[in-house]
Amino acid sequence: MIPLEILPEYYIQRIIRRSCSDAEKTWRDTTGVELRILSIGEWNVHEGPDFLHVSIAVGGNIFTGHAEVHKKSSDWFAHAHDQYAAYDSVVLHIVLKHDMHVPSIPHTLIFTEQDREDTPAALPIHDQILSLENLQDFAFNRLMRKSSAISELCDSRGIRSGLQVALAQFTNRAKEQRRRPRSLHYLGNAEREMETIHSLLRASILSESESVHAALSRSVEVLNESCGTATATELMTNVVVPTLFALLSDTARTELLLWYWQLRAQTSYGFLRRRFPYIPQEFVWQQQSMLEYFQTIRLRRERVQDLLIDYFAPQIKTNSEITYT
Repeated sequence: MIPLEILPEYYIQRIIRRSCSDAEKTWRDTTGVELRILSIGEWNVHEGPDFLHVSIAVGGNIFTGHAEVHKKSSDWFAHAHDQYAAYDSVVLHIVLKHDMHVPSIPHTLIFTEQDREDTPAALPIHDQILSLENLQDFAFNRLMRKSSAISELCDSRGIRSGLQVALAQFTNRAKEQRRRPRSLHYLGNAEREMETIHSLLRASILSESESVHAALSRSVEVLNESCGTATATELMTNVVVPTLFALLSDTARTELLLWYWQLRAQTSYGFLRRRFPYIPQEFVWQQQSMLEYFQTIRLRRERVQDLLIDYFAPQIKTNSEITYT
Protein backbone atom coordinates (compact mmCIF):
# COMPACT_ATOMS: atom_id res chain seq x y z
CA MET A 1 0.00 0.00 0.00
CA ILE A 2 1.37 3.41 -0.98
CA PRO A 3 2.03 5.59 2.10
CA LEU A 4 -0.41 8.46 2.57
CA GLU A 5 2.25 11.17 2.45
CA ILE A 6 3.24 10.12 -1.07
CA LEU A 7 -0.29 10.22 -2.48
CA PRO A 8 -1.60 13.38 -4.20
CA GLU A 9 -3.92 15.43 -1.98
CA TYR A 10 -6.92 14.51 -4.16
CA TYR A 11 -6.59 10.85 -3.21
CA ILE A 12 -5.94 11.71 0.42
CA GLN A 13 -9.15 13.76 0.45
CA ARG A 14 -11.01 10.85 -1.11
CA ILE A 15 -9.86 8.47 1.63
CA ILE A 16 -10.60 11.00 4.37
CA ARG A 17 -14.06 11.69 2.98
CA ARG A 18 -14.91 8.01 3.17
CA SER A 19 -13.43 7.64 6.65
CA CYS A 20 -15.28 10.67 8.00
CA SER A 21 -18.65 9.52 6.68
CA ASP A 22 -19.10 7.45 9.87
CA ALA A 23 -20.90 9.89 12.17
CA GLU A 24 -20.60 7.52 15.13
CA LYS A 25 -16.80 7.46 15.10
CA THR A 26 -15.17 9.48 17.89
CA TRP A 27 -12.06 11.45 16.97
CA ARG A 28 -9.61 13.30 19.21
CA ASP A 29 -8.02 16.56 18.08
CA THR A 30 -4.43 17.61 18.74
CA THR A 31 -5.40 19.14 22.11
CA GLY A 32 -7.13 15.95 23.30
CA VAL A 33 -10.71 17.16 22.77
CA GLU A 34 -13.14 14.46 21.61
CA LEU A 35 -15.39 15.23 18.65
CA ARG A 36 -17.62 13.52 16.12
CA ILE A 37 -17.99 14.50 12.47
CA LEU A 38 -21.75 14.46 11.94
CA SER A 39 -21.42 15.43 8.28
CA ILE A 40 -18.26 15.80 6.22
CA GLY A 41 -20.23 18.16 3.98
CA GLU A 42 -19.70 18.74 0.28
CA TRP A 43 -16.42 17.80 -1.39
CA ASN A 44 -15.24 20.98 -3.07
CA VAL A 45 -13.12 20.46 -6.18
CA HIS A 46 -12.94 24.19 -6.93
CA GLU A 47 -11.23 27.10 -5.17
CA GLY A 48 -11.70 27.33 -1.43
CA PRO A 49 -11.78 24.82 1.46
CA ASP A 50 -11.74 21.14 0.55
CA PHE A 51 -15.05 20.32 2.30
CA LEU A 52 -17.90 22.79 2.63
CA HIS A 53 -20.68 22.91 5.26
CA VAL A 54 -19.14 20.41 7.65
CA SER A 55 -20.94 19.68 10.95
CA ILE A 56 -19.04 18.51 14.04
CA ALA A 57 -20.22 17.71 17.57
CA VAL A 58 -17.97 18.82 20.41
CA GLY A 59 -18.91 18.55 24.06
CA GLY A 60 -22.66 18.56 23.47
CA ASN A 61 -22.53 21.42 20.95
CA ILE A 62 -22.74 21.30 17.16
CA PHE A 63 -20.52 23.56 15.05
CA THR A 64 -20.76 24.13 11.32
CA GLY A 65 -18.19 25.50 8.92
CA HIS A 66 -15.63 24.18 6.44
CA ALA A 67 -12.76 21.68 6.59
CA GLU A 68 -9.33 21.75 4.97
CA VAL A 69 -6.99 18.82 4.30
CA HIS A 70 -3.19 19.12 4.21
CA LYS A 71 -0.22 16.79 4.43
CA LYS A 72 1.29 19.09 7.06
CA SER A 73 -0.47 21.68 9.19
CA SER A 74 2.18 24.25 8.17
CA ASP A 75 0.83 23.98 4.60
CA TRP A 76 -1.97 26.28 5.81
CA PHE A 77 0.52 29.13 5.75
CA ALA A 78 2.56 27.75 2.84
CA HIS A 79 -0.60 27.89 0.70
CA ALA A 80 -1.45 31.36 2.09
CA HIS A 81 -4.89 30.27 3.30
CA ASP A 82 -4.57 32.72 6.18
CA GLN A 83 -4.72 35.57 3.65
CA TYR A 84 -8.04 34.64 1.98
CA ALA A 85 -11.49 35.27 3.45
CA ALA A 86 -12.82 32.06 1.88
CA TYR A 87 -10.96 30.14 4.58
CA ASP A 88 -12.16 32.21 7.54
CA SER A 89 -14.95 29.72 8.34
CA VAL A 90 -12.73 26.64 8.52
CA VAL A 91 -13.50 24.81 11.78
CA LEU A 92 -11.62 21.57 11.10
CA HIS A 93 -8.07 20.98 9.85
CA ILE A 94 -7.26 17.37 8.89
CA VAL A 95 -3.54 16.72 8.47
CA LEU A 96 -1.13 13.80 8.15
CA LYS A 97 1.54 15.55 10.22
CA HIS A 98 1.01 18.24 12.83
CA ASP A 99 4.10 20.43 12.70
CA MET A 100 2.60 23.84 13.47
CA HIS A 101 -0.32 25.26 15.42
CA VAL A 102 -2.86 27.27 13.38
CA PRO A 103 -4.56 29.65 15.85
CA SER A 104 -7.53 30.49 13.61
CA ILE A 105 -8.74 26.87 13.32
CA PRO A 106 -10.62 25.50 16.36
CA HIS A 107 -9.82 21.81 15.80
CA THR A 108 -7.01 19.90 14.09
CA LEU A 109 -7.15 16.13 13.50
CA ILE A 110 -4.17 13.96 12.61
CA PHE A 111 -5.21 11.33 10.07
CA THR A 112 -3.00 8.26 10.49
CA GLU A 113 -2.31 5.10 8.55
CA GLN A 114 -4.38 3.26 11.17
CA ASP A 115 -7.34 5.54 10.39
CA ARG A 116 -6.83 4.63 6.75
CA GLU A 117 -6.89 0.89 7.55
CA ASP A 118 -10.08 1.37 9.57
CA THR A 119 -11.76 3.16 6.64
CA PRO A 120 -14.58 1.13 5.01
CA ALA A 121 -13.91 -0.13 1.51
CA ALA A 122 -15.13 2.00 -1.37
CA LEU A 123 -18.75 1.39 -2.27
CA PRO A 124 -20.18 0.79 -5.75
CA ILE A 125 -20.75 3.95 -7.76
CA HIS A 126 -24.56 3.68 -7.60
CA ASP A 127 -24.42 3.67 -3.78
CA GLN A 128 -21.98 6.52 -3.26
CA ILE A 129 -24.64 9.23 -3.35
CA LEU A 130 -25.98 7.92 -0.04
CA SER A 131 -22.83 6.56 1.54
CA LEU A 132 -20.72 9.66 1.81
CA GLU A 133 -21.45 13.30 2.62
CA ASN A 134 -25.04 13.28 1.35
CA LEU A 135 -26.13 10.56 3.77
CA GLN A 136 -26.35 12.86 6.79
CA ASP A 137 -27.74 15.70 4.68
CA PHE A 138 -30.72 13.65 3.49
CA ALA A 139 -31.45 12.54 7.07
CA PHE A 140 -31.33 16.11 8.37
CA ASN A 141 -33.49 17.39 5.50
CA ARG A 142 -36.12 14.75 6.29
CA LEU A 143 -36.19 15.76 9.96
CA MET A 144 -36.50 19.44 8.99
CA ARG A 145 -39.35 18.68 6.60
CA LYS A 146 -41.30 16.71 9.21
CA SER A 147 -40.57 19.33 11.84
CA SER A 148 -41.83 22.15 9.63
CA ALA A 149 -45.14 20.37 9.03
CA ILE A 150 -45.69 19.67 12.74
CA SER A 151 -44.66 23.22 13.63
CA GLU A 152 -47.56 24.55 11.55
CA LEU A 153 -49.95 22.20 13.38
CA CYS A 154 -48.69 23.28 16.81
CA ASP A 155 -48.83 26.97 15.90
CA SER A 156 -52.45 26.73 14.79
CA ARG A 157 -53.77 24.16 17.27
CA GLY A 158 -51.42 24.10 20.26
CA ILE A 159 -48.92 21.42 21.23
CA ARG A 160 -51.47 18.90 22.55
CA SER A 161 -53.73 19.04 19.49
CA GLY A 162 -50.73 19.25 17.16
CA LEU A 163 -49.38 16.00 18.59
CA GLN A 164 -52.75 14.31 18.20
CA VAL A 165 -53.11 15.42 14.57
CA ALA A 166 -49.53 14.38 13.78
CA LEU A 167 -50.23 10.94 15.27
CA ALA A 168 -53.47 10.63 13.28
CA GLN A 169 -51.66 11.53 10.06
CA PHE A 170 -48.93 8.98 10.78
CA THR A 171 -51.58 6.33 11.50
CA ASN A 172 -53.40 7.06 8.24
CA ARG A 173 -50.16 6.77 6.26
CA ALA A 174 -49.44 3.46 7.97
CA LYS A 175 -52.86 2.12 7.01
CA GLU A 176 -52.29 3.01 3.36
CA GLN A 177 -49.08 1.01 3.11
CA ARG A 178 -49.25 -2.61 2.13
CA ARG A 179 -46.24 -3.71 4.14
CA ARG A 180 -45.71 -2.46 7.62
CA PRO A 181 -44.17 -3.82 10.81
CA ARG A 182 -46.99 -5.20 12.93
CA SER A 183 -47.56 -1.77 14.43
CA LEU A 184 -51.10 -0.81 13.48
CA HIS A 185 -52.46 -2.94 16.30
CA TYR A 186 -50.50 -0.86 18.82
CA LEU A 187 -51.21 2.63 17.50
CA GLY A 188 -54.45 2.74 19.46
CA ASN A 189 -52.36 2.35 22.61
CA ALA A 190 -50.17 5.24 21.46
CA GLU A 191 -53.19 7.55 21.36
CA ARG A 192 -53.76 6.88 25.06
CA GLU A 193 -50.14 7.73 25.82
CA MET A 194 -50.11 11.06 23.99
CA GLU A 195 -51.16 12.98 27.09
CA THR A 196 -48.14 11.58 28.96
CA ILE A 197 -45.89 12.38 26.01
CA HIS A 198 -47.34 15.89 25.85
CA SER A 199 -46.52 16.47 29.53
CA LEU A 200 -42.97 15.24 29.07
CA LEU A 201 -42.38 17.42 26.01
CA ARG A 202 -43.98 20.46 27.62
CA ALA A 203 -41.72 20.10 30.67
CA SER A 204 -38.70 19.82 28.41
CA ILE A 205 -39.70 22.80 26.26
CA LEU A 206 -40.36 25.00 29.27
CA SER A 207 -37.29 23.67 31.12
CA GLU A 208 -39.47 23.04 34.13
CA SER A 209 -37.99 19.79 35.39
CA GLU A 210 -36.41 17.47 32.85
CA SER A 211 -33.65 17.84 30.29
CA VAL A 212 -34.31 17.09 26.64
CA HIS A 213 -32.41 13.80 26.90
CA ALA A 214 -34.44 12.73 29.95
CA ALA A 215 -37.74 13.64 28.28
CA LEU A 216 -36.84 11.68 25.16
CA SER A 217 -35.65 8.64 27.10
CA ARG A 218 -38.80 8.63 29.24
CA SER A 219 -40.98 9.00 26.11
CA VAL A 220 -39.30 5.91 24.64
CA GLU A 221 -39.96 3.97 27.84
CA VAL A 222 -43.64 4.95 27.86
CA LEU A 223 -44.14 4.01 24.22
CA ASN A 224 -42.10 0.81 24.52
CA GLU A 225 -44.35 -0.42 27.32
CA SER A 226 -47.58 0.23 25.44
CA CYS A 227 -46.61 -0.18 21.77
CA GLY A 228 -43.48 -2.32 21.57
CA THR A 229 -40.00 -1.20 20.54
CA ALA A 230 -40.54 -1.13 16.76
CA THR A 231 -43.68 1.01 16.91
CA ALA A 232 -42.19 3.21 19.63
CA THR A 233 -39.16 3.95 17.45
CA GLU A 234 -41.38 4.87 14.49
CA LEU A 235 -43.47 7.19 16.67
CA MET A 236 -40.37 8.85 18.11
CA THR A 237 -38.96 9.32 14.61
CA ASN A 238 -42.12 10.60 12.92
CA VAL A 239 -43.97 12.42 15.70
CA VAL A 240 -42.09 13.10 18.94
CA VAL A 241 -38.62 14.13 17.69
CA PRO A 242 -39.94 16.43 14.89
CA THR A 243 -42.29 18.08 17.40
CA LEU A 244 -39.50 18.79 19.86
CA PHE A 245 -37.19 20.00 17.10
CA ALA A 246 -39.82 22.51 16.00
CA LEU A 247 -40.38 23.95 19.47
CA LEU A 248 -37.04 23.82 21.28
CA SER A 249 -34.46 26.58 21.53
CA ASP A 250 -31.30 26.34 19.42
CA THR A 251 -29.26 25.15 22.40
CA ALA A 252 -31.74 22.42 23.30
CA ARG A 253 -31.95 21.33 19.66
CA THR A 254 -28.28 20.43 19.82
CA GLU A 255 -28.99 17.98 22.64
CA LEU A 256 -31.92 16.60 20.66
CA LEU A 257 -29.82 16.03 17.53
CA LEU A 258 -27.11 14.24 19.48
CA TRP A 259 -29.73 11.94 21.00
CA TYR A 260 -31.48 11.35 17.66
CA TRP A 261 -28.22 10.58 15.84
CA GLN A 262 -27.67 7.68 18.26
CA LEU A 263 -31.22 6.25 18.12
CA ARG A 264 -30.87 2.66 16.98
CA ALA A 265 -33.19 1.14 14.37
CA GLN A 266 -35.44 -1.68 15.58
CA THR A 267 -36.42 -3.05 12.16
CA SER A 268 -34.72 -3.37 8.78
CA TYR A 269 -36.37 -2.23 5.54
CA GLY A 270 -36.04 -4.95 2.93
CA PHE A 271 -36.41 -2.67 -0.09
CA LEU A 272 -33.67 -0.37 1.24
CA ARG A 273 -31.41 -3.36 1.83
CA ARG A 274 -31.98 -4.54 -1.75
CA ARG A 275 -31.38 -1.09 -3.24
CA PHE A 276 -28.42 -0.13 -1.02
CA PRO A 277 -26.92 -3.42 0.24
CA TYR A 278 -23.70 -1.73 1.37
CA ILE A 279 -25.35 0.93 3.55
CA PRO A 280 -26.06 -0.22 7.12
CA GLN A 281 -29.42 0.24 8.83
CA GLU A 282 -28.03 0.23 12.34
CA PHE A 283 -29.34 3.70 13.17
CA VAL A 284 -32.64 5.40 12.44
CA TRP A 285 -30.98 8.35 10.70
CA GLN A 286 -29.43 5.99 8.15
CA GLN A 287 -32.85 4.62 7.23
CA GLN A 288 -34.35 8.10 7.14
CA SER A 289 -31.66 9.35 4.78
CA MET A 290 -32.38 6.58 2.26
CA LEU A 291 -36.14 7.14 2.52
CA GLU A 292 -35.64 10.86 1.94
CA TYR A 293 -33.47 10.11 -1.07
CA PHE A 294 -36.30 8.11 -2.63
CA GLN A 295 -38.76 10.90 -1.79
CA THR A 296 -36.50 13.46 -3.45
CA ILE A 297 -36.00 11.35 -6.58
CA ARG A 298 -39.74 10.68 -6.85
CA LEU A 299 -40.56 14.39 -6.66
CA ARG A 300 -37.93 15.20 -9.26
CA ARG A 301 -39.42 12.62 -11.64
CA GLU A 302 -42.91 14.02 -11.11
CA ARG A 303 -41.69 17.54 -11.89
CA VAL A 304 -39.97 16.31 -15.06
CA GLN A 305 -43.17 14.51 -16.11
CA ASP A 306 -45.21 17.68 -15.52
CA LEU A 307 -42.77 19.72 -17.59
CA LEU A 308 -42.94 17.20 -20.43
CA ILE A 309 -46.73 17.21 -20.35
CA ASP A 310 -46.87 21.03 -20.31
CA TYR A 311 -44.45 21.22 -23.21
CA PHE A 312 -45.81 18.50 -25.46
CA ALA A 313 -49.55 18.61 -24.63
CA PRO A 314 -50.36 21.45 -27.08
CA GLN A 315 -48.66 19.47 -29.85
CA ILE A 316 -50.45 16.18 -29.17
CA LYS A 317 -53.62 15.39 -31.08
CA THR A 318 -56.15 12.80 -30.08
CA ASN A 319 -57.38 10.21 -32.60
CA SER A 320 -60.57 12.21 -33.18
CA GLU A 321 -58.54 15.26 -34.19
CA ILE A 322 -56.45 13.47 -36.78
CA THR A 323 -57.63 13.93 -40.35
CA TYR A 324 -56.93 11.08 -42.74
CA THR A 325 -56.69 11.79 -46.46
